[in-house]
Amino acid sequence: MEKLGAVLAGNVPGHADPDQAFSFRSTEFTAAEPLLFGCVSNALLMSRLLTFNYYSPVGHQSTTRMVEPHHLVNYMGTWHLIAFCRLRRDWRDFLLSRISECRVSEEEFVPHPEAAWKPLLTDTFGIFQNRESFPVVLRFSPIRSRWIRGQIWHPEQKAEELPDGSLQLTIPVSHEAEIIMEILKHGSQVEVLAPKWLRKKVGAEIEKMQKNYRT
Repeated sequence: MEKLGAVLAGNVPGHADPDQAFSFRSTEFTAAEPLLFGCVSNALLMSRLLTFNYYSPVGHQSTTRMVEPHHLVNYMGTWHLIAFCRLRRDWRDFLLSRISECRVSEEEFVPHPEAAWKPLLTDTFGIFQNRESFPVVLRFSPIRSRWIRGQIWHPEQKAEELPDGSLQLTIPVSHEAEIIMEILKHGSQVEVLAPKWLRKKVGAEIEKMQKNYRT
């Protein structure tokens, strides 16, 4: 808000308080504790090793990690740490809300070049990333296309207007979980055209959903 207010004050005449004129809202996010955020950001800015316990909802367990923090990103209101994990010997995306017992080491590390970790944030749709990407082709109904048209899902997306008024959107994806959630959000107004395996997975999920409403 301070940055926005400074920009407006220097370029636009007016008397409105930026805090009252503008606001930001996020939904379905998990908050990070201020002390934890301070611990992680200090290690990041000082290029020091970071040790913490990390909870995984998939395995329903916590593991101790020692990582080289490289970047903090706020995605849809939730803070993520992009770091090189010495346990897994690979790059990982850690949600700050799942970190506990965070400790900053006195040992410093040599940061990797930006090209080593930046693709994890920018190459494909969403925050969930894998090494290989694949194109996903979606067709939105003529009605839903009125809302989808002009939306940016990814900088390298391709949008094609079809004769019946529907919109065909092609986007690069590397992780199926997040794109499936996004597809289901649009209900019957969207259809997965490719890849075929993703179309089958979405169809199978819809069948499971139908079972919940048959009784």
